[in-house]
Amino acid sequence: MSDRGARLWSGLLAAGAVLLAACGPGAAPAAPATAGMATAQPTARPESPVPATSAPRREAVRIPYAAPSLGSLPLWLTYDGGYFEREGLDVTMDYVASGTTLAQALLSGDVPLASAGQETATVSGVQGGDVVVVGVSLERPLFWVSANASVRTPEDLHGKRLAVSRFGSASDTVARYYLPTVGLQPERDVTILQLGGNPEMVAALETGATDAAILSPPAVFQARRLGAPPLADLGDLDLQFYQSALVTTRRFLSERPEAMRRVARAYAAAWPLLQDENAALASLQRYTGETDQELLLETYRAGLRRFPASPVPGPKAIQQGLEQLAVREPAALGFRPEQFIVPEYMAEAVAAVGR
Repeated sequence: MSDRGARLWSGLLAAGAVLLAACGPGAAPAAPATAGMATAQPTARPESPVPATSAPRREAVRIPYAAPSLGSLPLWLTYDGGYFEREGLDVTMDYVASGTTLAQALLSGDVPLASAGQETATVSGVQGGDVVVVGVSLERPLFWVSANASVRTPEDLHGKRLAVSRFGSASDTVARYYLPTVGLQPERDVTILQLGGNPEMVAALETGATDAAILSPPAVFQARRLGAPPLADLGDLDLQFYQSALVTTRRFLSERPEAMRRVARAYAAAWPLLQDENAALASLQRYTGETDQELLLETYRAGLRRFPASPVPGPKAIQQGLEQLAVREPAALGFRPEQFIVPEYMAEAVAAVGR
């Protein structure tokens, strides 16, 4: 690892430790960034009935998510639709800003699974970690570049500040992929700032603490209302990328394989609910805290086409991510994408749902 990479990772370790001390087991879940995002309680909506089955042995599983945005929708729908409950899982969900922080929670064993970007597996894996992708959510970037009035074109980003959530996060990865496509180099031409989650970046745009930010819905539309319109849709990039995925560790798969099977079955069974607009809007409102129905509908429709047909992970997105990571961590080129995915659990679950 480069000296700079080591310093960044050391900083993230410290940040993760501080944050996780507040939200790990034995403490209250992390306080949500927006009203309405408190730790969820099981409810099943009448429009998404779950057939009754014999009750399996109850098991508690914590599954935090890295962003209160559309990428977490499959996890939210699985919970709200009662699919975890059907599998006998007492799931706790909470918001932990940034996949880099969640990587440390996974590696330490504080968190068994999480909804986070593929970089949670690849960045930590290059460092020797055992985080893997077991299911997917978005497979195309659901990010926009939002900018204030001083930035009218992508070229205007030269000499400006561009905010991401954390260095090494999904927003950072996509930002560093995007800038060279418009003739700009990260750090040399554009200063990259790490400011936390979407709410913090929207606030920074409003106060002038940054000139532009990499945002996902609904934050991108909230920023537009505050005078920072979208400059570029990063979903148009030639980049397959699991911006959000279901991740765990090989250790968890070895120690609790049946729990993983139950999670996968629930997730696969709920996957068709992505096409249920009413169910999706209800979950989006609940976890983002956004009450504007027009904005929620715009968020849902903007992202729906970026979900794959199946939640089973494949190597192509991981390969593109490793190539991008290698720009700052050359050791990434020594890894194969198959080292970062374990598709068998979700493939088995999808096949069972189809029967």
